[in-house]
Amino acid sequence: MFEKAVCVSDFEDDPFRSPQSAGPAKRRPNRGEDSSAGGLILAVAIINYIFGAFHVACGGCVAIFGGGLIAMIASAIAEDQQMQPQGAVVSVASGVVIVVGIVIALLGLPVILAGYGVQSHENWGRILTFVVSAISGLIALFWLISLNPIGVFYGGYTVFTLVVLLKDDAAQLFK
Repeated sequence: MFEKAVCVSDFEDDPFRSPQSAGPAKRRPNRGEDSSAGGLILAVAIINYIFGAFHVACGGCVAIFGGGLIAMIASAIAEDQQMQPQGAVVSVASGVVIVVGIVIALLGLPVILAGYGVQSHENWGRILTFVVSAISGLIALFWLISLNPIGVFYGGYTVFTLVVLLKDDAAQLFK
């Protein structure tokens, strides 16, 4: 029912120390707590959470608003007497936009899962982060070739995660 009290003081001659605690209070350090790489690994996990949430949110917006936007454009075209849209083309385009949005949202889930694995110092989280980082590098190349500045963010993510997770002291935390 009652838990054992944890001693706050580590002094041997502390008059306020409980007689139940014989010796200094021993605390088990978390993995990576004493290492400078522990903070960088936490930063990688937080960036994974942010990127994953960004993908899920953007995919949801594309699926919801993109399909509706195509339907609105089709209805505006239908009101014009000179242009008659093909109903099948509009429905296929709307379906494609919705599917693309769902795929973008689903691609964010492994990124969030990789963030959890890295934060808990699991080796599978490190490997999944390498995979996600490689895919992000390919996306960065695509965006940079098309002169889109979004590629800088994806490239920065790729470089940062690879530099942090390939360091020797960071790799030892995952074993």
